[in-house]
Amino acid sequence: MKILIQIAAIVMILSTNTFAGEAEKGIESISWNLFFIVLSGVLGYIVGAIKSFREEKQKAYGEIIPPILKMAYNPQNAVDEKEYSKALSKLWLYGSKRVTEKMETALEIMHNPSKGDVTRALQEAVVEMRNDIQLFSLQRLRPESVNHLYTRIAGAGIDNSKFDALREIKSVVSNIPPHLSRKELEDRLKNDQEFQKSLTHRLVRLFGLRNELIPYIEPEIIDLIDKQLEPLFIIENGSYTLRTERIPEFAAFAENIKLLVAAIEEKYMKKIKDR
Repeated sequence: MKILIQIAAIVMILSTNTFAGEAEKGIESISWNLFFIVLSGVLGYIVGAIKSFREEKQKAYGEIIPPILKMAYNPQNAVDEKEYSKALSKLWLYGSKRVTEKMETALEIMHNPSKGDVTRALQEAVVEMRNDIQLFSLQRLRPESVNHLYTRIAGAGIDNSKFDALREIKSVVSNIPPHLSRKELEDRLKNDQEFQKSLTHRLVRLFGLRNELIPYIEPEIIDLIDKQLEPLFIIENGSYTLRTERIPEFAAFAENIKLLVAAIEEKYMKKIKDR
């Protein structure tokens, strides 16, 4: 409708031009206006198509993740064939060709284990998925979450709850800012409210995981959190307030827990290689 109104207005302007020179200018003006109208329409269509494609790609990957996990944790009786075929057909349309091929290979191996290792095939599919997600900057599926999926596949059948708890803690700790001196921390906390909010959120999340995953976390991690994390907070009525004057102490704590988690993870990875 807007386009029709614009065209009508241009025609009306042209009709008022009584001199030949003005008419030529009017025709030239119409040509440019029509060009920009068509160009804006084409660009709008392209932007809309890209947005729609990205949304469908996110849905396609979202639907394939459950079958991936089922195949990893129970390769002998893993997936509903109808569910898997539906998810796979969407991957052909919107996902990466390489991801689809890897998933088909995993399905073949599931039916015929002599053809290879299901876990390895699934991990290769997840690596390709992560690359595609990074390429298209898909907001709802972040590369970090796909990395977590990769590790869950690797840990399938090996004390899964404990392995997942370990990865959850590691993901929180690894996102805490690297070591900063007392002065650097004080400056950031004084001048950057977003930095303080982000750091507080991660510390609270880590402290919450200690309570949430206590049956699965290694005892040494529990002790470390209790001794070094709790003193950083004022806890009142379930609310956590960061003791900003003690923030510099957390830098060393974060480094210690990273080393401890890495050592425990290495132990689990050795189990995976030895199975």
